[in-house]
Amino acid sequence: MGNCISHDPTQFLPDPRHSELFSADNPYVFRVFKKSRNKFVPGLLKVADGEILFSRAVNDCQSYPLQFLRRYGYTYAGMFFFESGRRCPSGEGYHTFQSHQAERIFQVGSRINHFDQKRIIYSV
Repeated sequence: MGNCISHDPTQFLPDPRHSELFSADNPYVFRVFKKSRNKFVPGLLKVADGEILFSRAVNDCQSYPLQFLRRYGYTYAGMFFFESGRRCPSGEGYHTFQSHQAERIFQVGSRINHFDQKRIIYSV
């Protein structure tokens, strides 16, 4: 018998751009769980210049430009969240990420992107 391949073999090859963006050595990349409907989806969150990136897989990366985000914040219960406006590529909505590093994610974002002080919300 010959080899049988049912999937596109290129989808399993790592994308070098993804490896650069979401390297484990990068101090701006965090393991998070995104709350989506009634479940938590694992992924990587990167705080970059001018945007927040969330990646679930090599081919699935969502971008949230800071200029289209309305509010930011974190809770001591380990939740980092923000509200996106209608001009954001993902559309209008409230995005919640669970991580034991929620406060650190917020601090990195504040340092890199200089989060607008009017938009900051601290929750307990």
